[in-house]
Amino acid sequence: MEEMVYKKLAEKFDMYVTGAPKKANDFSPAFLKYLGMLYTPEEAELAAFLSVAPEPMTAKEVADKAGRPADEVEPVLGHLVEKGVVLGFDGQYMLPIVPILVNHY
Repeated sequence: MEEMVYKKLAEKFDMYVTGAPKKANDFSPAFLKYLGMLYTPEEAELAAFLSVAPEPMTAKEVADKAGRPADEVEPVLGHLVEKGVVLGFDGQYMLPIVPILVNHY
């Protein structure tokens, strides 16, 4: 189950022109493990609802897609911005491109 959450998030990163790292036509196990280091399963599940650039979303839009209350979603997104694994500005959020994500430390 947990691996599926990270695969869903990897699919979202794969929407960028740079794509997500792959091995034998599937997502790289190392990339999935890396996502597991950066995102808790709950964070990954929520982040998978975010759009990719250049289409940022509000916390309410993410909450509506996730079927969760916005007051639950906004603190999680804020925490992900603080961690540097989600881009956030002016109440808008989106996933970073893969090269930025893999150079996160």
